[in-house]
Amino acid sequence: MSFSAELYDAHSAAVFAFALHLLRDETAARDVLQAVFVRLARSAAGAVPAEVENPRAYLLRLTHWQVLDALRRDKSAAARETRWSGECVPLFTPAADPDTRLLDESLTTALMSLPEDQRAAVHLHLWEGFTFDHIAETLGISRNTAASRYRLALEKLRPQLRPLYDEIR
Repeated sequence: MSFSAELYDAHSAAVFAFALHLLRDETAARDVLQAVFVRLARSAAGAVPAEVENPRAYLLRLTHWQVLDALRRDKSAAARETRWSGECVPLFTPAADPDTRLLDESLTTALMSLPEDQRAAVHLHLWEGFTFDHIAETLGISRNTAASRYRLALEKLRPQLRPLYDEIR
């Protein structure tokens, strides 16, 4: 698939959402979005390689690499983690209904409490619908590691979200 406005239109929201989910910073996520598409445009082919079967997975893999690069460059990662512990970046479109807003805030807080590697697995599985094989390919890990990260994330989310689930039922 060649680089085009259609490629950007089709996948930029997913790239941005994944970067935001991992970085928890809208400005940094926008920087990653730009870097991914600039990198793609500057590549030898100026496009997603022809042998790539799933352009979205390819772009999300580039996003993951770009996020890791951004985190490595950031010398204040520990300070940011401390700062983030009290912050809640909205992951969902703001809802008018107060109950839906409360649910969204609770889910966001719970998801943000996960380590980056587990958050990435959850995002790719739930938001992108990726199988564990696709997650493994995107993140450069084994299928078992992808499944394990997802399972560990669910184990951490369950006690945080159980009261909310019980209240809804």
